Amino acid sequence: MNSIIPEGITSIDEQAFTDCSFSSIEIPASVISIKDWAFSGCSLTSIEIPASVTLIGEYAFYACSSLISITVDENNAFYDSRDNSNVVSRI
Repeated sequence: MNSIIPEGITSIDEQAFTDCSFSSIEIPASVISIKDWAFSGCSLTSIEIPASVTLIGEYAFYACSSLISITVDENNAFYDSRDNSNVVSRI
């Protein structure tokens, strides 16, 4: 199952999707922050972080054991995914 966050949402709050059951999520360009524990325990297999995100909180993807692909938009000035290595690093 996929999920889409509506355009205009600027923050994904703490524990907003904890233990979610969808495999992918579309984060719109309006989102600037993904807060602590936002997706912890989810069954996500992939996630794309848009260029607009300036904050990724602690443990945002904790215990997402199915997560195999994390991609940060190449135009993001704050984070990168190190050549698609599935590691999100603060620049």
